Amino acid sequence: MALAPEPLAPRIVEPGLGATEIFPAEVAANRRHAVTLCVLAALVPAVVLGVVIALVVSLVVGLVVFVIVGVIVSYGLWRAAPGVALRQVGAVQLHERDNPRLFNVTEGLCATFGLRMPDLYVVYDAVPNACALGRNAASAAVVVTSGLLETMGPIELEGVMAHELAHVKRADNGVSVVALMLARFGGPGLLRRCVGENREYRADIVGASAVRYPRGLLDALRLMERAPAPAGKSVFSPTRFGATRYVWIDPSVGRHDEPAAVGDLDATSTRTAVLCEW
Repeated sequence: MALAPEPLAPRIVEPGLGATEIFPAEVAANRRHAVTLCVLAALVPAVVLGVVIALVVSLVVGLVVFVIVGVIVSYGLWRAAPGVALRQVGAVQLHERDNPRLFNVTEGLCATFGLRMPDLYVVYDAVPNACALGRNAASAAVVVTSGLLETMGPIELEGVMAHELAHVKRADNGVSVVALMLARFGGPGLLRRCVGENREYRADIVGASAVRYPRGLLDALRLMERAPAPAGKSVFSPTRFGATRYVWIDPSVGRHDEPAAVGDLDATSTRTAVLCEW
């Protein structure tokens, strides 16, 4: 008598950079990280005022002031960060009549990702690039440059928008807006530490897995690598780009001819090499 085959064990996928799906643990970690950045930024004014009041009035009153100031400043940073970030990159809100193609592509991808339609913004700059901002998925904003809209075909545009919606799904955008606000006082080095490493690579993997033509994202990144260097008052000029570099899909603007640092998975050249294997 033939033995019945044993049922297959469920496939267990561990969260990791190469996973094609987004795990609740990484979303929760990014949300905690955004809140932590707000709290850490609020510690300085809270400690200063708390110590002053403790010395002048009493220790108890100083502790109360410390807590109240910490909560108010943290919440204020969280609420103000998206608007500050959008102004920092010079974004202007788009309406569907302005670019029906962009809205159509984004709406289709939102259904795939299970996201509400984000607000769409444009930066009038010839350099093709994009980023995801906003506090969370419910108030997300995706920013594209006019250069990207003029350069990308429908397949490449779909790849870029899938990448940005992957950031929204992962709650990277909340980290980005807080990090951009803090980087105004600490420069690009602080921005990189705040947003973390490997996030662009991770969004590539998720985004490429969500579209019909995964090669579209690869072709989009290659177009960005071949784009002319920024000039004049461009948002991406060497004197201005450092303050926002690590929230864009192409953080290598102005450095495409330089070899990527060892282990830098966010460098555009490294990511194109990985996507070539898909």
